Amino acid sequence: YLRADRPEANQHNVAILRQCIADFAQEDLLLVVEFLTYQVEGERLEDYTAKIPWLVEEGTRISLECGAKVLKLPYPGTPEACARISSMAGEVPWAVLSAGVNHATFLGQVEIAMRNGASGVIAGRSLWKDCISLDRDIQRERLKTIAVSRLRELQAVIGNYRQKAA
Repeated sequence: YLRADRPEANQHNVAILRQCIADFAQEDLLLVVEFLTYQVEGERLEDYTAKIPWLVEEGTRISLECGAKVLKLPYPGTPEACARISSMAGEVPWAVLSAGVNHATFLGQVEIAMRNGASGVIAGRSLWKDCISLDRDIQRERLKTIAVSRLRELQAVIGNYRQKAA
């Protein structure tokens, strides 16, 4: 977790991040760096939501300064924030994470992020969260229908931008 407006709260996490990046590099292993922002106690939701683009941008800056080579980021909130992150990241690829939002919302976020320089997505809950069932047969069927369909929709959005970049 990172909150760039709370540097004292970040010290421990940034130190761990720097060490992890160094350790992975020493072993020649890829580390995908992910951070999440959070609403602080007493902060109004409207105020937090308004800060999200800046918080994601600054968390990206911190991660890059620590040596991140691949980033998995929360949706930055606006097309402009996505473009600024792409500019800041340069050759470092970044993927937008789903954060468990509903699939239609995530598709829109992916479209905006890809249009503004994201490299792709790393999706989890947005694909499978509506597939869970205690009945394994039902769950299997939902994964085959709902999750696979959602994955194909994501691939189509990403494919639109991959083809343009080629």
